[in-house]
Amino acid sequence: MSEWQPIETAPRDRRILVIGEFGTMHVASWSQNPFTGHESWLIVRTDDKGNCLVMQATHWQPLPEPPKEITSNANKLSILAPKSGSKEITSKPPNVQP
Repeated sequence: MSEWQPIETAPRDRRILVIGEFGTMHVASWSQNPFTGHESWLIVRTDDKGNCLVMQATHWQPLPEPPKEITSNANKLSILAPKSGSKEITSKPPNVQP
């Protein structure tokens, strides 16, 4: 992974990994603050009491490349169909293309 860089150098055309002012990591996108209309790397989350916490990003890194192939132990999905009980479907997880 890359070194942490100042948030001012972050590209605004894709999602990135950021560090918030309290040291927590988040995936973020450049967006407009719904409260002020200001554009920034804004991180909004809630605490365990439901209070809204607004943090500013201080540093960033590019997101790592996704895995070439995703494997799963769950090969069966159960879907509850209306009026007919449950139905079992067997499927393979999709391949992820970079």
